[in-house]
Amino acid sequence: PKHSDKWKCLFGEFRTRTVAGKFAVSASQYDSFQLYSNIGDGPPYNAAHLAYAEMLRVRTASVMRELNTTAAAFSPACFGHCITETPLFWTQEVVSVGSPTLSLADLLFRWTRKLTSTPQAIEKCVGFNCGCCNADDCDRCNASRFEPIGHLSPC
Repeated sequence: PKHSDKWKCLFGEFRTRTVAGKFAVSASQYDSFQLYSNIGDGPPYNAAHLAYAEMLRVRTASVMRELNTTAAAFSPACFGHCITETPLFWTQEVVSVGSPTLSLADLLFRWTRKLTSTPQAIEKCVGFNCGCCNADDCDRCNASRFEPIGHLSPC
């Protein structure tokens, strides 16, 4: 890269474009670490902060969709961060093609066992924390959460 672009190597949205091998990415679209860092506070958010959070969701989902075909991607539209360190690794689910729902653990299991070539579960709902349904509305919410990816092989 040009000298003026070397800073981009520190950020995943730029770095992933240069990775040639297989890799997996998990990114919450309303990433709580990013939002706390950039806004300076947590929810509830005012209208300007919600607009910023929605911009982050759109950008995160876009970057996840643009990953090369060797990447497994898991991107819930939730306010959270680093779910691999919590029980959400096993329980937080995203609706996926060929399966009603996939947790990050399910997605990685299928990918590492070569049950699917490049699984990607990227939510499409709009509205702060929309991918984290409560028990009363999960069926309605799950019906509209998954955005199909062109190079996804059904599980």
